[in-house]
Amino acid sequence: MSELAAPRAFGNGPQPGKNASIALTALVHGLLALFLFYGINWQTRPNEFSNIELYSAPPAVAPPPPVERAVAKPEPRVEPRPEPKPEPKPEIKPEPKPEVAIKEKPKPEPKPKPVEKPPVKEMPTEKPQPKPDAREIERKRLEEELSRETSRIERQKRQATQTAALDSELARLGEARAHAAAGKALASWIDKIKLKVGGNVIAPPGLNGNPEAEFAVSLLPDGGLIEVKLKKSSGNKALDEAIERAIRKSDPLPRPDDPGVFQRELNLKIRPYPA
Repeated sequence: MSELAAPRAFGNGPQPGKNASIALTALVHGLLALFLFYGINWQTRPNEFSNIELYSAPPAVAPPPPVERAVAKPEPRVEPRPEPKPEPKPEIKPEPKPEVAIKEKPKPEPKPKPVEKPPVKEMPTEKPQPKPDAREIERKRLEEELSRETSRIERQKRQATQTAALDSELARLGEARAHAAAGKALASWIDKIKLKVGGNVIAPPGLNGNPEAEFAVSLLPDGGLIEVKLKKSSGNKALDEAIERAIRKSDPLPRPDDPGVFQRELNLKIRPYPA
């Protein structure tokens, strides 16, 4: 409805250019109708040369250029002017209240401690050294020689002490070995005497057990008896007298294999029966 009512708004007065556009449109439609009529008639006409046999191909004929169709331009349409829209009223926004931000006072940064520089030591100035005295040099030389000689004497003393200790140890070992050998030789000699005396003992009748009597004898180097004494009784007087008679009967007693172990005084412990 608004589109139909729009032309009335401009009135019924003469419109220049409208008749010319109508005439141009009619002319274009007439030409289009003629073109269509002759084009269809030309296509339906029979070919006069359809029965003729062709021995050679006809020359190529370029197709006719396409005919541009005249397109009728539509009549310009006058659109009504739109009514201006009322401008919107700006919204009045309340102004924001300023926020009072309480900022904390920044804490003061600790001051860096001053770096203590080490005290600069003053380099001692080199003093000119006095020239060495000949007497001082000689004194030092003598002191060094004395020190070397003292060290040498002490070293010799230590070696002598070690040598003496070693000799003493060797002597002690020698004595111990000699004493052991002498003791072994002495024991062997006494065993020989006991064996000879025991063979001459005649035990008294009714003797209980195998009691022991100890006698001290004095000998000559050749084994001859000098004296025989009872030192410890066996508890049986008859047995003691029988052992004493056996000792005197065994005179001279056997001599030691090693003359170095000979002893003038001997203690002999005799039993009537061999142990």
